[in-house]
Amino acid sequence: MVQSNNDSDKNDAVDEIKEYYDYQQQVVYEADDDIEDVLDRTSIASSMFTSWMKYDDKEFIDAIKEASLSGSGFYLRFLFSTMLLSSSLCKPEIVWQNTWEYLSDGILYNQQQRLKSPSLSLNEDQHKNLTLFEIEQILLRNNSSLKKYGKMPYLDVDSVSSSNSRLITEELDYDIPNLKNDFDRLFVASTNEQRDIFLDIMDAVKHSRGGVFFVYGYGGTSSLLLTGGRTTHSRFIIPINLTEDSFCRINPKSDLSSLVRKTSLIIWDEAPMVHKHAFEALDRTLKDILKCANPTNSNIPFGGKVIVFGGDFRQILHVVLGGNRQNIVNAS
Repeated sequence: MVQSNNDSDKNDAVDEIKEYYDYQQQVVYEADDDIEDVLDRTSIASSMFTSWMKYDDKEFIDAIKEASLSGSGFYLRFLFSTMLLSSSLCKPEIVWQNTWEYLSDGILYNQQQRLKSPSLSLNEDQHKNLTLFEIEQILLRNNSSLKKYGKMPYLDVDSVSSSNSRLITEELDYDIPNLKNDFDRLFVASTNEQRDIFLDIMDAVKHSRGGVFFVYGYGGTSSLLLTGGRTTHSRFIIPINLTEDSFCRINPKSDLSSLVRKTSLIIWDEAPMVHKHAFEALDRTLKDILKCANPTNSNIPFGGKVIVFGGDFRQILHVVLGGNRQNIVNAS
């Protein structure tokens, strides 16, 4: 409640001290009192009511920490979910912030088992997100959701989907510090032309503009394999026997389809050696997969993905068995 000797000042004061008003805390002041001075009072900052609420949440924080001594992570997540469902927590987000490390116990192991990847690691955001996902599943089974609890963080669904995809996890399994060192060394050593090409491509990636680039490299300049690279036929399941109407065999509901949707940049080296029907097949497939997110993607080359082709047209072009020069050029 807000009490004033001058009713005309009440409306202005309510906005300034809304946090205390929400908790029905009494704030008594004179009409000519400065609001900032009122809010700075010790009695305002810590009343019996607000102190009691903080202590009520501390009890639950302590309960979770104590339960972690003998209980599994699954049990702790169930316990926290029960606290939410019973509306016992004054500020659920505070309890979460102080206990998420206990609640996330076992999450990493579960992911390693699920993805059959014993060496898998998770960063803090992934740990939190997957823990929230587990809690949300418990709440949903009880006709509730994290969305119902004020300032409680909500899970990033796309991130959970990515974390649960073996293909995406493998694709993101880079040694980032080493790659950063390589980048710094190579970027400084690049020519102005090379630097401009790199910046143009990265600008297209950053702003999700899409685009098709061809980087012409003399023979031998691309002798090092890309980290984690795969042949295009194996990665995109491009048919061996291609026709002008071919599609890549990617199920729209598969993990590979999810990987394609998450991909920001595709680099296809030694492109001149590949039949043009392979590029056309990938083009049709990406348009088909990505049009679900945005119908206009079906009218953009490669569904709006950034594609970088590389190679040297002076090297061997695509081989056409028994073909003449015209057949080879037509296939390129």
